[in-house]
This record gives sequence, C-alpha cells and structure tokens, in this order.
Amino acid sequence: MTRRIAELLHNGQPDESVTLQGWVRTKREQKGFSFIEVMMGRRWRGCKW
Repeated sequence: MTRRIAELLHNGQPDESVTLQGWVRTKREQKGFSFIEVMMGRRWRGCKW
C-alpha cells in the first residue's frame, strides 16, 4: 500500500509502522533516539524523521 507522507502525518496513528524507500542523507544520534533525513526519488527535498 502506497501512501503520501502528508496523509500519514494527518491520518496516521502514533504506534503505526511505516516503510520508507530511499537513501539516508544524514543521521544524528541523541540520547535515546536518532534523527534521519531520507531522500526519496528524484527530488532533492528530503523527509526528516
């Protein structure tokens, strides 16, 4: 099932699992969690999680 990120942010559930396809541009690790920026497709804009 393919869904847009905007739809996930609007209708997604807090405990819902999703799978992103792309490549990791940056990754930062903090105390107990991480931030990643995933680049998807031909666009240079990324998605930060």
